[in-house]
Amino acid sequence: MGIDRYASSTLSVLAVVPARAAPGAKVTLSGTGFSSTAASNTVTIGGKVAAVASASATRLVVTVPAEAVNGKVTVTTGGASADAAEAFIVASPGPSVTKVESASGAPGSEVSLTGSGFATAVTDNVVRFNGLVAQVKKASPSSLTVEVPPHARTGRMEVDTPTGAATAPGDFTVTADGEDALYDTTMRASFADADPSQVAVVTAEHKARLLFDAERGDAVGFGLPGASFTSRSSISLVSPQGVTVASSSFGGTAADWELTGLPESGPTAASSSGWRDASWAAGQLQTRPCSER
Repeated sequence: MGIDRYASSTLSVLAVVPARAAPGAKVTLSGTGFSSTAASNTVTIGGKVAAVASASATRLVVTVPAEAVNGKVTVTTGGASADAAEAFIVASPGPSVTKVESASGAPGSEVSLTGSGFATAVTDNVVRFNGLVAQVKKASPSSLTVEVPPHARTGRMEVDTPTGAATAPGDFTVTADGEDALYDTTMRASFADADPSQVAVVTAEHKARLLFDAERGDAVGFGLPGASFTSRSSISLVSPQGVTVASSSFGGTAADWELTGLPESGPTAASSSGWRDASWAAGQLQTRPCSER
């Protein structure tokens, strides 16, 4: 093992982290002799110029250019140039899902996903319906054919490959869910919504459903600022796996319900994919962090 020591004024590139990344990713260069003015440093990856996002005398953060190719990382500043010892490898971009056909179906039915960046090997693609793993039957870089898994519930569809993860646009509706016929309204909401979601229950003993995302440990509050029910109504929180984790009831035209420390966020916590399926008998419903009262 050799150890090199450089004077702080000598230009050197000692480390590139990560040494493998996709176009658009941020990469950190550590070394000596960099200019603390970002524009005064020219960085190339495989001969292609990378934008310098921030700079100090010993650290540069750059963005892998869209046209980058495998090759050396070079820094030029003040008339001097230095190369990193290790070659940089451009990783394939992660998957993206642009279309799902159809957007609804029963367990056992086939669904086609169109997009890019899928793995060519069937086993290298993991597709989940609201947390439940589906069988991938066919795969190409631009399409996947999957089977809706047993016990699937309405919610997000997600794809994981060795190069990354993606969420399909919109929610997939499971049409043969025994409970699904009881929902008069299904909507998606988030903590960032400024106004309450308007949901309607038009048939006795039916429900309204609000889908939302949260993470394990979150404290979640639900406000019911207005309703028109004439009898007592129930509220329940259901996990992506279909388990009721909390419930309550209210009477009148207003209610407030809070839960702290959600016990889990589901099997796909990186792609940020948690508690998505809340079933409500309500008129207007608003989700919020518990700190907002």
